[in-house]
Amino acid sequence: MMYKWATIIALCVVQINGYVIVDPELGVDPETLLPNVDTSGINGLSATGLYCNTGTRQSPIDIPYCVQKSLSALRIEGHGDVRPEGFTMLNTGSTAQISYNGLPVPTLSGGPLPKDSTYEFVQAHFHWGNDNVEGTEHAIHDTYGALEIHFVHRKSTYNDLATAIQHSDGLAVFGIIFSEQETNNTRLDKIIPNLANIITEGTTTTLDEDAMVWLEEVISAFQYYNYPGSLTTGDCNEVVNWIVMKRKVGISAAQVAKFRNLIGKDGYPIEEYRRHVQNLNNRVIKCARKDTSRFH
Repeated sequence: MMYKWATIIALCVVQINGYVIVDPELGVDPETLLPNVDTSGINGLSATGLYCNTGTRQSPIDIPYCVQKSLSALRIEGHGDVRPEGFTMLNTGSTAQISYNGLPVPTLSGGPLPKDSTYEFVQAHFHWGNDNVEGTEHAIHDTYGALEIHFVHRKSTYNDLATAIQHSDGLAVFGIIFSEQETNNTRLDKIIPNLANIITEGTTTTLDEDAMVWLEEVISAFQYYNYPGSLTTGDCNEVVNWIVMKRKVGISAAQVAKFRNLIGKDGYPIEEYRRHVQNLNNRVIKCARKDTSRFH
């Protein structure tokens, strides 16, 4: 995410009871178009990037190494399923967000997550740059991809996102990096062409029931990096257990360019939506000693 004044202003929505953060990492309700988290009643939170410059476990990061650990099975359930109700894609004014329609809610559990805990899916959204050389938020060995998608999950013991972001174990996010290739990735044809239907802020479109089946290939590789981090937008709350998938997904330059056609809150195309990498600060990056994950 670029910290320009226009971006900071765009993170605020004035309501009768004060300010609320429209934090793209936390998402927007696709029906009401209101932010998923109204922080106007939460002490200590504002739209001024509270932890962005003072935090010690900020995201994203460059991943230069990982320490192999014996981890229990990471269970990734429901994300790549065919869903009869389809999916909703929304232009939030900052990014393209995907919500899963119908039940059951996809979940994350096991692996590096707290024992006996379950994290429930909230929404997925994309990050991109003004070029495809540095288009992602996370980098691996100082190498970026062309696009990145984040799947945001809330710990099920917390009733809502507003509560979850007040706890260090409140969120789990897994990210997937897309690398540029010469030809279009046809497995993304249920998503990319539909970006033309959400050019302006607040517009939505319905994706087909099999729009997310491309996830199966990357998630079923059972390989990932894990580290403690933060949101990359809004107040950069340090409440995220990050899981970055090792396997990348191919995407063409023409497909990435479709994201830059989206119009943002300021009325101009969203040419870039990414935060630059942050200091590691002696954090340990873990990776599974062996492939023990489970995908359903």
